[in-house]
Amino acid sequence: MNERSGSQADIGQSPEARRFSGAKRTLAGPASEVRLWPRADIGPASNIIAQDCLVDWHFGAMPTDEPQEIVDHALAYLDDWRKRMQAHRKEADITTTQRASVPPLKPDDASPATSLALALTGSNDTAKASFATEAGLFQGDGIAAVVCGPGSIAQAHQPDEFITLAQVEAGTAFVRRLIERLRG
Repeated sequence: MNERSGSQADIGQSPEARRFSGAKRTLAGPASEVRLWPRADIGPASNIIAQDCLVDWHFGAMPTDEPQEIVDHALAYLDDWRKRMQAHRKEADITTTQRASVPPLKPDDASPATSLALALTGSNDTAKASFATEAGLFQGDGIAAVVCGPGSIAQAHQPDEFITLAQVEAGTAFVRRLIERLRG
């Protein structure tokens, strides 16, 4: 709870959030097809029926997903809720504002960026993840792109996120190898 947004509810694991995510989708972990992070601002206190409710949500599409299909599914779900609410109170409404859209990076084993990253890391494997970066935008404009870096997405972007010193050192070594490679 904070002064600006009043009571907040984490509805990420609610039955409705699971229904929204669709039968083939899960809500847990980076291996999910779609990760859903909703948060609700339900007014000044949890024991007061608020005039307005703000639900802020976003999702991370996997490279095999079509993000617009996910958005369409969400809008249909919200339209169903609008109709249900208006059956009780005609002035009830749901307004949706899309603030951003970032395309996922699609795997491309033939990409020179992939080949370079694999050579510099000494790895033979690539992975996919449901988080957004600018890499999908670059790829959409025809620029070879990869996402790599020290640490693990399992510890990133959450409370108590961390990266070990060994991971920082591995990242530094990667950048040094990249510089040497580019110097030729």
